[in-house]
This record gives sequence, structure tokens and C-alpha cells, in this order.
Amino acid sequence: MTGSPGGPDGAMPGVPDLAGTKPLVDIVGLPRALELCLTTRMVGAAEARELRLAEMVVPGADLDTAVAGLVAALLAPDPATVRAVKQLLAGAPGRTLGEQAAAERTAQAALQRERRPGGST
Repeated sequence: MTGSPGGPDGAMPGVPDLAGTKPLVDIVGLPRALELCLTTRMVGAAEARELRLAEMVVPGADLDTAVAGLVAALLAPDPATVRAVKQLLAGAPGRTLGEQAAAERTAQAALQRERRPGGST
């Protein structure tokens, strides 16, 4: 994976757009975001993984297998569990540890009720 927030000649064409600056700063921090945006240098796959800009790096020859494995793993859990986990993770940044633990208990109880015979699914 390579990418550049600037032009191919290294000249910065303007202000980064497409709402990319906020997630970039959130992920890599302000100093690194400034360096990446202002220098427009290319970021290789290993560095992108190190910076958490990429979740996974695989050789090109293994890409299809890696994608198929990831898709299979993501599709394996039942939809109710997926929804509950997504809601828990999305809400976590705004909760204290105690509030998150309570939300987890509530989600677990709801899933257990749904799975009981006669429960709603």
C-alpha cells in the first residue's frame, strides 16, 4: 500500500479534503499528521500498519486468501451479536469504565433473552 496526501511531484496541491484530516489526527496524532500532510511523502505498507492507517498488511499474492478469510470471520457471528458489539464499541468512548461494564451486562442479558426458546429474534 502506498499513498500520498499530496501530488505525485511532492508539491502540496492544497488543503487535504474529504474529511480525512480529523481521522488522521485521531489515529496518528497531530505531529505525525502534520509531517505526512506537509511533506506529502509516500507511506509504505509496513509504515501504514505501524501508524495504524492499515489494519492488515499481506503480500499481494496472498491478498485474495486474506480477504476471504477476513470476510468469513466477520460473517461468522450471528447478526444480533454483531449489532450488540458494534453498539458497545461505538458508545465506549463516551462512557466511563463502570458505564461500559453496565452496558455490556445489559447487552449480554438481552442476547440471552433473545436466545431462549420463545425469545424474540
